[in-house]
Amino acid sequence: MKNLGINRLSIGLQAAQNYHLKSIGRIHTYEEFEKNYYDAIEIGFNNINIDLMYALPNQKTQEWKDTLNKILKLNPSHISAYSLILEEGTKLYDMYENKEFKLLDEDTDINMYKYTIETLKKYGYNQYEISNYAKENMECKHNIIYWKCDHYLGLGPGASGFIGDRRYSNIEDICEYNDCILQNIKPVNEEIVLTSNDKIEEFIFMGLRMNEGINLDIFEERFDRNFLDIYQEVINKLLKRDLIKLNGKNIYLTQKGREISNSVFIEFLN
Repeated sequence: MKNLGINRLSIGLQAAQNYHLKSIGRIHTYEEFEKNYYDAIEIGFNNINIDLMYALPNQKTQEWKDTLNKILKLNPSHISAYSLILEEGTKLYDMYENKEFKLLDEDTDINMYKYTIETLKKYGYNQYEISNYAKENMECKHNIIYWKCDHYLGLGPGASGFIGDRRYSNIEDICEYNDCILQNIKPVNEEIVLTSNDKIEEFIFMGLRMNEGINLDIFEERFDRNFLDIYQEVINKLLKRDLIKLNGKNIYLTQKGREISNSVFIEFLN
């Protein structure tokens, strides 16, 4: 991969405790992750993201702190830290439905989030999106393109892309994917054609994930509509609750807004 010109890796660790990895259905151990990380460094990769997850089932706050501190010692260029979201169709979702565990309460989740922001800032990681932190000039270009709803090409099994009006995801099974390639068939598993309304909604909730927020001039240029004309009532409501800021031509979430970002997004979608 390095010889082919690939210059960035993203490794999905999630937690430093093997019992947590096992409980969420991961098939790797922390030790395997660490070996892979050092192997990548030795080969010459100097731009590596590590994916982490907090508010896991039965996770203690100290365990999250231990995970974060362990990763900081590795000094990666980028860290993504997401709060657990249960997805239908996953083993974890089924376990939750069967009452095999309880989700952590909202206050604990928010306190873990605040600790993450404060700690990473001390170590030189700039938070540029709700869940993403980078050393200086090491922000992920793909992520920024994704949040700005620009086009990107997804290549390989399970990859996703967005071209024109079309979002697509590729077949996940590598053998099936290869068979399609050999037969000159597009290895696409699912396609969604976005309407104008879909694009507007995506632009809002994706853009608000970034610390810089949404630029009103870009919105008008892209959709030929005035943002304030459409959403003035929602904006006034969120400003009063100190969940967003309106600064010149930019609307962005406050820290309080980031902590309950999904609630803010729903206001715009409604």
